[in-house]
Amino acid sequence: MRTQWIVSIATTLLCMGILVVVMGQYKVLILMDKGEEKLKRDVKRLDNQYVNEDLVKTTMEKMLVQAQKAAENLQAEVNKLSPEMQKKKAESYVCQEGKKTTGDELAGTEKERTETEASLKVESDAWNQEMNVLKEQLTGYRQICDHVKQVPLALKLCGPKPS
Repeated sequence: MRTQWIVSIATTLLCMGILVVVMGQYKVLILMDKGEEKLKRDVKRLDNQYVNEDLVKTTMEKMLVQAQKAAENLQAEVNKLSPEMQKKKAESYVCQEGKKTTGDELAGTEKERTETEASLKVESDAWNQEMNVLKEQLTGYRQICDHVKQVPLALKLCGPKPS
């Protein structure tokens, strides 16, 4: 009987040990499944990231090629327009020199005109004063009228005698 008890205790202990091992393996299996799912998600995310990076790289390469073509086209335009720009600069310089010369001539002419206007004004003022003096003489009473006959026309021409 003792042997039976020992065998049954040993069997029970063995079963319990196997049960603990099976339960441990089951937990390890669950952890491995979770790890596998996490790894699958990480692989999918990295794959998507790689695809996105590849798409960005391809797009950037296309944009770089387009930018290089545009730069080449612009450089060709600059090279083509550079002689024309030099020609325009030369024309502008000639025009500026002509403008300066014309401005100097105009300043001389303007000075001459101003001087002429000033002398004409002085002369005009003198003539106006002379005309005013002559008008006063014509409209005013003159002493010679004292010696003129008393004819109505002569009296009219002489004007009224001042008192």
